[in-house]
Amino acid sequence: MAKQWNTKVTPEHTSQGELITTTVETVQAGLIGGGRWGQVLLRNFRRLTSVPLVVDPRASTLKLQQEFPNLSVTPALDRFLDDAALSVAVIASPAETHYDLTRRCIEAGKDVFVEKPFTLSSVEALELVAQAHLHNRILMVGHKYLFHPAIHRLKTELDRGTRGTCQALVAYRLGWGATPDGAGVLWHLGSHEVSIFQYVLGQIAHTAVAMGVSILNRKECDLVTATLTYPSGVMGIFQLSMSHPEKVRRIIAIGESTAIQFDDLADEKLTKWGNLRLDPARNFDERTGVLEGGQTIACGHEEPVFEECNHFLACVRNRIEPTGSGEWAVAVIRTLEALSESLRLGGQPVPV
Repeated sequence: MAKQWNTKVTPEHTSQGELITTTVETVQAGLIGGGRWGQVLLRNFRRLTSVPLVVDPRASTLKLQQEFPNLSVTPALDRFLDDAALSVAVIASPAETHYDLTRRCIEAGKDVFVEKPFTLSSVEALELVAQAHLHNRILMVGHKYLFHPAIHRLKTELDRGTRGTCQALVAYRLGWGATPDGAGVLWHLGSHEVSIFQYVLGQIAHTAVAMGVSILNRKECDLVTATLTYPSGVMGIFQLSMSHPEKVRRIIAIGESTAIQFDDLADEKLTKWGNLRLDPARNFDERTGVLEGGQTIACGHEEPVFEECNHFLACVRNRIEPTGSGEWAVAVIRTLEALSESLRLGGQPVPV
């Protein structure tokens, strides 16, 4: 992981009362993709630096000029690429466009923040990493959970090993609706679990298994169950669904005698249980499980998206490799590719 640093910021407000945080060394950025997530990134980057231009061909994004002062919206990508004053590209376009847009921005001399998934193939991802090195550009992929204070604390707990060796990570990311841009539930939602597991374990999976079913979406699986096996022997199991009536965002780290749960929808994000054991009884049928605790673990309340935007800009200023670098994200893409192949093969194990 990249070294830590302090960023001096001063709070300001626009005439409309919008809070802005201005960095000491301001860079100017352009946003490519003004959809729902693009607007989230726009709001966060504008708290940190100048973002005067949005590139989006859809007429509906013109309304952004009413919400954000001093903002221009254009369908012309070349207007951004040819503007040397805009040294940073923030890409939040459909996943299938990430490779071409990132490549063109790097070749135009821009540092690039591109939303996950990085690309839809590891070959393309590796090429972009090589291009970033060739042109001496900062390249970061937006995996927001790498900046979530509860995920940081979960990793700290696992690294310490004070609650026993982690045996398994079990995650549920469920909801109702459609995946955007035809990405499919595995690439749209699963990239979160793959990146979180890779981060908290500090390992890349070596075997992938996935099975799925199409319920609402006949073109793509919208319910997927996956298992990843890691070099340490830890198993990472997750279920993804866009056909579930209840929204669930939960990860449980199960140790030898303890468990820690991350619930992204709860007020208190982390809960721990201790002394997991079977109550000794006369015969197996009478044994009952025992849990102690249900105690919350304190963690910070930083905003993950704001923190990742701030981190990226600090890396741009200091010319250092970011957390969530292109190289790091290549491993996520390779894992997703292996899961996709296993899904295609009906659940056969596939090496990563």
